[in-house]
Amino acid sequence: MGELQRTAQAPAGAEESPATERIKALVPRALSASSAEEGARLGDDLNALLLRLPLEPERDASAALLRRLLDDGALVGLGTEKMPASIAATKALLDLGYPSALEVDPQHLEALRRWERERTGLPWLTILVTLFLVVIAQVAVVTLGAPVNRPFDPMMYHPDAVALQLPPEPRWFTGYVGLVKDTSLNVLGLQFLAGATAFLFTVAAGHWRKGRVLARRAFLSLSVLGGLVALLQLPAGPWLSFATFIAAVGAFISAARLKAP
Repeated sequence: MGELQRTAQAPAGAEESPATERIKALVPRALSASSAEEGARLGDDLNALLLRLPLEPERDASAALLRRLLDDGALVGLGTEKMPASIAATKALLDLGYPSALEVDPQHLEALRRWERERTGLPWLTILVTLFLVVIAQVAVVTLGAPVNRPFDPMMYHPDAVALQLPPEPRWFTGYVGLVKDTSLNVLGLQFLAGATAFLFTVAAGHWRKGRVLARRAFLSLSVLGGLVALLQLPAGPWLSFATFIAAVGAFISAARLKAP
């Protein structure tokens, strides 16, 4: 206990700030907390003070205290469930910048990286289930819509309109509809491959913040692109368009699940 209460020696000429004094007084209090509620409250206060140290004017004294607390293991078991005090101290030491950031022990850096990965846990199972349901829904829609998957024909609903002798559809429109129909399965296949690729990238790189952001942008791009393609497919029939739109919705849900906590 006496070792934990020992103060960190700052470089000569560096005055200790009120934050460093409060931290040195708070550590033994948190260690001897009489209840879990008191320990959580003191741990939260300790984390707040540690994270505030980079803003203090006496940066040398702050760096010396942080290094001492980490090296002595004085913060083990302190902090909160969301953020251990040792993580808060490591983040504060990194935020102090050069040269303090270069003196952080590799073990503390690895602990920080591991904590960040756990904190931003990937909802990979939710995304996988979403993509699986998208495929099932697309197969069902294409199967149900196959018999009527053709352009809207008013003659089907208004037999009396035959006498009106409606002009034939333009040749370019007929060719466009045929092209959309002929490529419909290719579009669905490309959507499946794009979604699977985005999922694999999410699993591989989503544990890191930058990778998570890139994965979210990828799913958002697939959602926007799928919506545009669905609009372009409308003249060929609602079923094809709806099948493509389902994949766009699934990509949007996946992107929403990847939103940073």
